[in-house]
Amino acid sequence: MDPAPQTITPRRQNAILCWEFMKISALVLGGGYVIMSAVESRFVRERHWLTSDEMMKIVTVAQTVPGILACNCAVGVGFQLGRYKGAIAALIGTLIPPITVVIAIASVLSLINIENPYIQGAFLGLNACIVGLILSTAIRFARKKIHTLFDIAILLGVIIANRVFLINPAILLSVAIVVGLLYTGIRAVFAQKAQEEKA
Repeated sequence: MDPAPQTITPRRQNAILCWEFMKISALVLGGGYVIMSAVESRFVRERHWLTSDEMMKIVTVAQTVPGILACNCAVGVGFQLGRYKGAIAALIGTLIPPITVVIAIASVLSLINIENPYIQGAFLGLNACIVGLILSTAIRFARKKIHTLFDIAILLGVIIANRVFLINPAILLSVAIVVGLLYTGIRAVFAQKAQEEKA
C-alpha cells in the first residue's frame, strides 16, 4: 500500500507528486478531462492521498480559472498536498512529457503520413476511449455530488443551455455560481426564520 503523505518527508512527497504527474501526463492521451480521471483514480482510489470531496473541489476550481486544465488540476492537487512546493513539483511533472513529445514530433513531422489508414484507425479507437474515460469520471462525480432536486435542476439546465442553445461554458459557470449563492442565501434565511419560530 502506498504511504500516506503524513508519513513521508515533504521532499519525498514532492518527488512522488512530480513522478506521478509525469507518468499521467506521458501515458494518458486525450486532454485535461481524461487526465483528471487518471489523477482521481491515482490519488483518491489508489493512494488515498485525497478524499473524493477534495478532488471534486480541485476539479471545480481547475475548470473555473483560466489556463490549461491539466496544469490547473496538477497545481490544485500539488497545492492541496504540499502547498507551493507541491504545486510546482506537480506542474513540472505535468509539463515535461508534452514538451518532450512536441519537440520530438516536430522534428519528424514531415516523415509521418497522417492519412495512413493505420494511423487514422489508431485515432478512431483513441477518440472512443477518451469519450468513455470522460463519461466514466462524470458518472462517478455525479453519483457523489448530484443528490437534491436543486442539483438535478442545475445539471439539466446546463446540459440544455449548452447543447441546445450553445451557450458558452464560461457563462454557464458564472450563472451557476450566482444561482448557487442565491440558493444558499435563501435557504439560510428560511432556516433562520424556522429557528426564530421554534424559539
